[in-house]
Amino acid sequence: MVDATKTRKVRLTDRDAEILRDHVGCFRMTTYEAVRRIYWPDETIHAAKSWVRRMREAGYLGDAPLYGSLNYYYPTHAAVTEFQLESGSEGFRSPVRLAQVYGMLAFCCLGQQVHAKLSPSQFREKFPELVIGRQIPEEYYLDKEGDRGRLGYLLIDTRRPLRRIRDRVRTLISE
Repeated sequence: MVDATKTRKVRLTDRDAEILRDHVGCFRMTTYEAVRRIYWPDETIHAAKSWVRRMREAGYLGDAPLYGSLNYYYPTHAAVTEFQLESGSEGFRSPVRLAQVYGMLAFCCLGQQVHAKLSPSQFREKFPELVIGRQIPEEYYLDKEGDRGRLGYLLIDTRRPLRRIRDRVRTLISE
């Protein structure tokens, strides 16, 4: 967790703001490896650790346990406010929600191919014809295949009964 009394003045670069807004804000979390893979692919993990440390010291990132000794980093209230991030970004209390959000991060950033996740606001901007006055799920991403792109939806299995998964898929297709 972030201790507001221990924050220090850190001079943010445009790149720092971009990572906070476009990556951490979109996924609502990150890990060292995700940051390294997207922003420092030719560097060691130390570049990502250094960036995360700076953002934690500035009070923009908080940390919480993910699994084992691995932590995840989430945008604090200061980051949400300063960078106008989607609300509800300050850590996850539900293990199911944490699994869903980490599953999306892992699929988009840690797999063989990198995919661009769409935040609800990005979805509204790119696909206004698909917005029908309802809340946009956060599980949409763009899949680049050759010259064409496809809109994808990632349904994370959190040990739901098969019937509920089937019903969710049918609902998504009908919408």
